[in-house]
Amino acid sequence: MLYSLITPCLPTELPQLHALKENLNRQITHNFEWLIACNQPLDLTSSTWQAPFPIRQIQFQPTTIGAARNAAIAAATGDWLVFIDSDDYLLPAALSEVAAIIPVRSQATLYDLNQYPTYEPHDAFLTSHQTSDAQDDMPKWGGLKRQRPKRHVVSMATNAIIPQAQQLDPVVLNWLQHRYYEHTGNQRWTGINRQLKVTGKIVARQLVNDHDLKFDEKNTLYPDGAFMANVLRLTTSTLRLSKPSYVRVKHNDPINAPSVHQLDDPQRWTKRVLDWQAALAQLEPGSAGFNAISIRSLHRLHCYLYAALATHTRTVATEQVNELMATLQNLL
Repeated sequence: MLYSLITPCLPTELPQLHALKENLNRQITHNFEWLIACNQPLDLTSSTWQAPFPIRQIQFQPTTIGAARNAAIAAATGDWLVFIDSDDYLLPAALSEVAAIIPVRSQATLYDLNQYPTYEPHDAFLTSHQTSDAQDDMPKWGGLKRQRPKRHVVSMATNAIIPQAQQLDPVVLNWLQHRYYEHTGNQRWTGINRQLKVTGKIVARQLVNDHDLKFDEKNTLYPDGAFMANVLRLTTSTLRLSKPSYVRVKHNDPINAPSVHQLDDPQRWTKRVLDWQAALAQLEPGSAGFNAISIRSLHRLHCYLYAALATHTRTVATEQVNELMATLQNLL
């Protein structure tokens, strides 16, 4: 088994799983198993759950995202762990693109599918992304307002471009068909995308097992940080696909579906501050976690707290913020 796809799921997210299953059905390769970490009973023998790949449900305790992913990792049998959330999607060629690169870049233990963030409803991707559109560019709606990347995949046979292609190095041949960015050394920390989020990442299971890497089961706000920091510390080479292949459906659409702001809800704010304090308490200058978060991120948090004090004095606990800012100043 090449891949083990890991999806944590809360009871309220069960309807999204069927849409994700339809998306996985359209993958060009089905050399994977799908591990659903969910404590809600699922009837995987029903016709609605039939698929060209094995599906297993994983029970976990405590009921946190970190615990769900840890339980799924322990049950995985694939050589590579693919982390995908229940409301996100993969382009049909995403897994096959990486499968073609793995034999050539055997030293790499971390792949980034390159996220494409969008506010578009999840059901739109069931009709937009067909198997025949595997090499198409991303939809023109949604996502960041930036210049669209040019098509990177060569659509003709390699020997039609270079008659002596058979004599080329395998790395060169792979570059002609599967473009990617490779990061080594200190570039591993700056090149990784989306602030150490594990979604859309593919990690070697042997690396995780050999070093007993775990997600933080207590930190409900940032369970990915320690895990991804250790993965980056232990790997020598990371690869990111140049073409976005992982669709991340964003919530809290400020125009079409606004939600309660963190600063407007005292309970949310208190919980967020406590999680920040717990995360910063584990940081030591020069450590892997400190390098992963980076000085720039600490400065941004510092500025955010200043803005919170200036604009939301009614809901923001001043004493908590002052303690947190004192911790930040010591780190900076």
